[in-house]
Amino acid sequence: MFVALVVALTAGVAVTATRGARAAPTFKVLAFYNGTWDAAHIDFDRDARAWFPQAAAQYGFSWESTTNWSLLNAANLAQ
Repeated sequence: MFVALVVALTAGVAVTATRGARAAPTFKVLAFYNGTWDAAHIDFDRDARAWFPQAAAQYGFSWESTTNWSLLNAANLAQ
């Protein structure tokens, strides 16, 4: 199941890009999920993990998804 818990951390003011370079992401998203319960959730997880990286590239944010729930800690989220 793609958990509704999506942690977004602001990365501060975006750095102005030089010609040909990309601007720094305006914010970071770390999405935690578990896609093992039923077919509908497994399908949703697969589709979300395909769609969100594309949206991140289009709208200038970084995206990471994980099933490693040990990453949900203050030290990691401070990034």
